[in-house]
Amino acid sequence: MVIVKAGFFREFLREADCEAYIVIDVLRFTTTVSLALAAGVERVVFYSDYNSALEYSRRNCIPLAAEIEGFKPPTADYDNSPVEVYLAARDYGFSEIVLRSTSGAYVLEEAYRRRLRNVYLSAMVNAGAVAEEIVSRGFKSVCIVMAGFRRKRFSLDDMLGAGALIWELGLRSSVKLESDEAVAALALWKYYDSGSSVLDAVKTSRAGLMLIRTGREYDIEVSCRVNSVSVVPKLTSHWRYIIESR
Repeated sequence: MVIVKAGFFREFLREADCEAYIVIDVLRFTTTVSLALAAGVERVVFYSDYNSALEYSRRNCIPLAAEIEGFKPPTADYDNSPVEVYLAARDYGFSEIVLRSTSGAYVLEEAYRRRLRNVYLSAMVNAGAVAEEIVSRGFKSVCIVMAGFRRKRFSLDDMLGAGALIWELGLRSSVKLESDEAVAALALWKYYDSGSSVLDAVKTSRAGLMLIRTGREYDIEVSCRVNSVSVVPKLTSHWRYIIESR
C-alpha cells in the first residue's frame, strides 16, 4: 500500500513527511523537463531566480529556457515551453539546458534547500512512468506537491496532474489517500477522464487561458498527452540538477 498526501505550494513541503516527494507543475515546468529529457537532454539545471539562471547559462554556454510570469524574457533562448524545448533539443542535440519558471522551480528549490531525498517531477505526460518508479522502489508514503498558479493560487491543471498520478499509482498498488487535496485530485481526474475532456478542462484553467490568449495553445495540447513519455525526472542529491533516474 502507498499512502498518498497532496497539497499546494512550497509551504506544503514544510509540513510534509514522506519517503518520496513528487513536484507537479503541468503548465509548464514539469512537462518541459519531461519533454527535454525525452528529447535526449541529459540534465536540466533549474533556478527560480532569473538573473541566476541567465548568469549560469551564459557562463557555461548552455541554452536557457525561461519565463517570467508566463512570458519569455528577451534574453532567454527559449520559452519555458515543452514543445519549443523538445524541438530545439531534438534538432540541436544539446545535452544540458537551464530552466527558469515562476512556480515549479520555486517549489523544487525549496525541496533542494531542505535536502529532501527521493524528489521526483511528474506531469500528465509521464504520470505512469513516475507511478511505476514509486511502486517499484517500494516507497510506502508519497507527498505530491502542486506548484499552483503563480505560486499562490489554486491550479486546475496541477490538480488534474496529481489526479492522473494517483490514478496510475492505484493501477499498480493499493493506495490510501490522507489529505483532502489527494481525495479531490483523484475525484477530479475520474470525472474528466471518464466522459468529459481533460484537455478541454485544462484549457479553462488560469494558465490554460493565458496560453491560449498568447497563441501557445500547442503547449496545452502536448501537456495533456497522458503517458506519452517514459522518463522519470529526479532531483539529484549533490546539486540542483534534474536528471532521468533510469
